[in-house]
Amino acid sequence: MATLAVTDETFDSEVKNSDIPVVVDFWAERCGPCKQIGPSLEELSAEMDGKVKIVKVNVDENPNSPAQMGVRGIPALFIFKDGQVVSNMAGAKPKAALQSWTPALVRPKAPRHIEQHDKGDPHGARRFPRLARDHDHRGEKSR
Repeated sequence: MATLAVTDETFDSEVKNSDIPVVVDFWAERCGPCKQIGPSLEELSAEMDGKVKIVKVNVDENPNSPAQMGVRGIPALFIFKDGQVVSNMAGAKPKAALQSWTPALVRPKAPRHIEQHDKGDPHGARRFPRLARDHDHRGEKSR
């Protein structure tokens, strides 16, 4: 899937109300570094199709969304998950850096008993010791 152009009018519906995580690229046509990372974002969009949505907001044509996000320089990248900003990055980065920045978006949610343990409820780990031992703190299989 190619990246999606988003406007001030569609920002909330495409980004904040999305069912999947969203990477937002605030960019401008006049920006050399923005053009430099464009192909990498297109490739990532195809690689993560269905897991992550990558959208682009042209700051010259849509000044309200970047102003609300406090964007002061471009390119500026934000990760939204469940309608909230979970990470941001400024400046052009190579594709490898973008790839290492985005895996947190597609990690599976931790099993409920491990989430409770992370919140200070050790009883979840006591009731399910093998499951707690076999999963790391993010709920991923450790073996």
